[in-house]
Amino acid sequence: MGSKIEYVDSSHLYATNYVRNSKAIGVLWAIFTICYAIISVVAFVTPEWIGDLETEYPRKFGLWQICRTDDAVEDCKGRLDDFTSINGFVFKIATVLVGAAVALALFTICAMLLFFFCRSTTVFHICGWLQLISADRCPKVCTDIGAFKKAAKSPEQVKEEIKAAEEAKTQKASEEKALKPPEEESEPLKPEQSGEEYLPNLKPGPDGNVDWTPLGDMTGTRPGVNKYSISRYSLSEWRNHNQKVLDPEIIVESNIVEYNAKTSMMQAFGNIDKQQSENFKRLRQKARDIFRWKVEVEKACKAITDEVELLEIERQRLKGASKVLMLPESISKECLDLRSNRFQPDLVADLAEKELIKEMNLVSEVRATLKNTLDEIEKQMAVNKAAKHRIEYDWCDKTMAYNTEATNLGLDTKSNTIMFRPGATRFGEYTAPLEYWEYFCRENVQNCEAARQKSADLRGSLNAILVNGGRKLRNQADRTDMAKLEETLRNTLQRIADMESLIENLKDSIKKMDAAMKLAQTRLDNRNNWRPHGESVRDQPHLGLIEEVKKIHETVTSLLGQLNNAERVRSDLLKKRIVLEKDIASKRKTLNIDRDRCGMVRSHYPSASELAGY
Repeated sequence: MGSKIEYVDSSHLYATNYVRNSKAIGVLWAIFTICYAIISVVAFVTPEWIGDLETEYPRKFGLWQICRTDDAVEDCKGRLDDFTSINGFVFKIATVLVGAAVALALFTICAMLLFFFCRSTTVFHICGWLQLISADRCPKVCTDIGAFKKAAKSPEQVKEEIKAAEEAKTQKASEEKALKPPEEESEPLKPEQSGEEYLPNLKPGPDGNVDWTPLGDMTGTRPGVNKYSISRYSLSEWRNHNQKVLDPEIIVESNIVEYNAKTSMMQAFGNIDKQQSENFKRLRQKARDIFRWKVEVEKACKAITDEVELLEIERQRLKGASKVLMLPESISKECLDLRSNRFQPDLVADLAEKELIKEMNLVSEVRATLKNTLDEIEKQMAVNKAAKHRIEYDWCDKTMAYNTEATNLGLDTKSNTIMFRPGATRFGEYTAPLEYWEYFCRENVQNCEAARQKSADLRGSLNAILVNGGRKLRNQADRTDMAKLEETLRNTLQRIADMESLIENLKDSIKKMDAAMKLAQTRLDNRNNWRPHGESVRDQPHLGLIEEVKKIHETVTSLLGQLNNAERVRSDLLKKRIVLEKDIASKRKTLNIDRDRCGMVRSHYPSASELAGY
């Protein structure tokens, strides 16, 4: 009945704590699955993800579309309905993979209908694998595109494109200028010849001085600036200045430097992240190895601790058995001393005497065995404590090492406890190879297990020694108790009984002989004295009586002889009785010694369990 109640309670606990929670988690999972599918669809149909049209090089692109803006004209390439219009092989592959991920996410929602036809475990497995595949493809591709890992242009190509764009602008401006009417032209353009600088017609200012002359260009002097003139530089210098200001070379170089810097930073951060990830995996594997050995060391430490406690219990048990062993020895000595006080006829080396001597020898032998076993246990106890100390020390080291690795695994670049540690980039003072660490861990556990096994074997042999010794002593005590003159007592009592019976039989025989004699004499006297004169005849009865008297006389004579013999035997029996009574008194004293005094002493003889140390 109790098991049924426990089963009902466990079923109720399972229904309340697990089934209800699993249903709630299943509902949350369905909601998150639908949200994930919606986000995936929105991200897939969005044409443009990143970019800006307000920068110097306006561009925007997404998964399957890229847009460029030149002179307020937006040029977009890529459509979902035309797969060949998507720019680049990489973006085409990305579009296919992300589309497959979105399809898997939608198919996961459709797979929820299988709850009506299949087991919930099967449906969760199907949907979980679909979500795992979908989540493994879409975020990775999006991350690769967003991080510019698939750059398709080099800095030289960027330079060429910029130069081509400038030439196209210059050609377009020339064509527009050629289409203008002649009157709109302010000054005719005169082509510059090699080695000569074109100088326009200089006119004097209000003060009558010319601002700039070719002499100033040759001498490097500048005309003075006054309230009537603001010209200090020549037109050629102004054009050179404007050309330097508008020269795109420094911008191109800055773009190249920016690209190289960003690439270097991305490579540096990528290398650092990769190195940190590898070191994190190494630290995690090392922590797992340390934890595995820590568990092994904990098991060995617990086993050796239990073994030390058990061996200590057995040691105390052995000491108790050694103390208890003094009692059988004292009992045997006391019994031998008491039996030495018997009377002279019974002072013999009988079976009881021999068994008591055997018991004394057996006690001495068992005491020697227990002493040797106790010495071995003391030595093994020292070995066990040394192994326990070593394994506990190793456990402390592994616990500290595991805590250190766990702390390192919990650190990252945003942790508050990290700082510069000068001198940390080195090996420790007592650093050992990995192979030695594995060997050291294995050797400690094996040595501890060997000591524990040896101690367990010693405990098994100790138990056998105590049990066998106690059994031998108890059996010997039983044999000694059985041999306590019971046979002598039985024979003596039987002899006494036989003698008493013989005496009683002799008395009865004598009494019967006396009665027969009295009967015969009475009959003869009556026939001779009490018959009258005429009646006193020799008739047949009288002859028969005479004959009877003769026979009785003969019989009486024979009985008298037997009576004399009986009297003689009776006197002998009486003498024998006296001797037997003396012997009985001696035997009774012996019995008193063996049964009462020795029996009382041997009643305190320890049992087999006490002799075994329990």
